[in-house]
Amino acid sequence: MERRRVRTAIAALWLGIALGALTACEREPGRTDGTTEAVEAVEAVESVETKPAEQERPEQERPEQEEPFSKNAFEKVAVPPGWALRHERADEDERAAYVLREYAVDDAPADVRRWFLEELDRVGGTVVWSHGGEEDASQDVDYGAIAEIPSPAGNETLSVYYGSTAGTPNVALLRTRYADSLQEQPFLEDHPLVVSVPMADGSEKDVFRGYYEHQHTDIYLVHFYTAAFFKELERTEGALRAEPAFTVGYFDDEGEELDPYADEVTESSKFGVKFDAGALPEGERERDAFLRALARTALLGDRSIYWDVPADKALYFWIGEEEIAAVTAGDLL
Repeated sequence: MERRRVRTAIAALWLGIALGALTACEREPGRTDGTTEAVEAVEAVESVETKPAEQERPEQERPEQEEPFSKNAFEKVAVPPGWALRHERADEDERAAYVLREYAVDDAPADVRRWFLEELDRVGGTVVWSHGGEEDASQDVDYGAIAEIPSPAGNETLSVYYGSTAGTPNVALLRTRYADSLQEQPFLEDHPLVVSVPMADGSEKDVFRGYYEHQHTDIYLVHFYTAAFFKELERTEGALRAEPAFTVGYFDDEGEELDPYADEVTESSKFGVKFDAGALPEGERERDAFLRALARTALLGDRSIYWDVPADKALYFWIGEEEIAAVTAGDLL
């Protein structure tokens, strides 16, 4: 009888230890590897523990939680191992939230197209627009595409843009989470822009904007690139107070504007921006830095291009009738 009591006591003791260890495991999050997913998992556990009523519900009855919008949203698609991440940027406005990743690649446009379609097939995405990427050497474009990506709210897209500068390719992946569902969007169109802002110390600061006002002609595009540039200057402390008057278009050697819809524009015509007198910084060094940053924005800032920007593509600048500078894409590399 005494031995039975001892065995019962020992069994109760071991049972108490086991239950205590189990409770400790539930309350103490496991080790993480520093990733956002691990932190989110820990936060999810802590959230459940603070709500006993939810903790008692079966797993399958818990409401589906929307995936946090961060760079880890890209983990739905597997980027080829040979791609080297160059930049990662984020922006958010009342329209949507944006994450932009840029990669240095050795792949051809057709390879990127094939990869994108395979990944979409794997994750259940659907292409809503695409251009280029076919196995055809005569194509004058590289590759661009926009796809709907499955999400709890039905409001996410993933876009890929294979463009190049002077033959050096760059792949941009843009993840967009709209404030409203995709069905409520009047159109699905990307306009990510990296604006180069000249700083007082002579350096440039890159500012990513997921969307900016635009129209689709060469003149209007550069007009809105320039407007976005001045808008960022206004946001920069100690910079430009207001947008100066400027004109974007084609000009002759005397700085006279030409009608782009007439026969006045020829191969010798110059495309660029004309400013009113007094619109630019007075110092030569400051003015050069100003024009260089504007040229970088207008020539290389658009991250939704899917063609090659040649090294000799130039943007000219005038003050009144005087041509003051010309900057090429090659000058900015």
